Amino acid sequence: MCQRKEGLSKCGRCKQAFYCNVECQKEDWPMHKLECSPMVVFGENWNPSETVRLTARILAKQQMHPERTTSEKLLAVKEFESHLDKLDNEKKDLIQSDIAALHHFYSKHLEFPDSDSLVVLFAQVNCNGFTVEDEELSHLGSAIFPDVALMNHSCCPNVIVTYKGTLAEVRAVQEISPGEEVSVWPAAAGAVGFRLRFYRAVWKIPCGSAGQDGLGVSPAAALFPASGLAG
Repeated sequence: MCQRKEGLSKCGRCKQAFYCNVECQKEDWPMHKLECSPMVVFGENWNPSETVRLTARILAKQQMHPERTTSEKLLAVKEFESHLDKLDNEKKDLIQSDIAALHHFYSKHLEFPDSDSLVVLFAQVNCNGFTVEDEELSHLGSAIFPDVALMNHSCCPNVIVTYKGTLAEVRAVQEISPGEEVSVWPAAAGAVGFRLRFYRAVWKIPCGSAGQDGLGVSPAAALFPASGLAG
């Protein structure tokens, strides 16, 4: 992932994907080809959500490399927690909408597992996805980092996650004692009230703290390799 904003190269076909150089563009082609043709065909009607795009890349990655990837040393995507049994009907309906969008935009380029497996995968992505930001904390997109997903979420975390290229770097923000659980703050919503509801609904955190300001969520749709996984 290149965070440079000037002097970027553009995909000559879809005109919507930008790269720092030709090498970067070639490296991303196995993933971008999922979307390049649909972007051209759908034009202004190309509007899958970030979650749908992320899930499509996960499926493509799994089909191209069914073996465990280097970013799954400790935890594989299929081992992610889904909290599916805790989702209410509204959340389940949203997942069904995402599945419909996945079929609509990617059916000519992907093979899909059965419906039940897709429901589980979308629930796993919703629970374990990370918001990727640049150095100015501007929203860039979403990604999954399987080994980083081992950390639980907390309103008072002891580490933060920063991004360098395609890697997620975990940094302590306070002293961590031996045996102490490592926890991360899910920067997912702006307004405190919404963020707390988001925590409870998506990450199942019984959060009662309103002391930390949230970071805004942008509708930008970008997807980056999570230490080698998901694009």
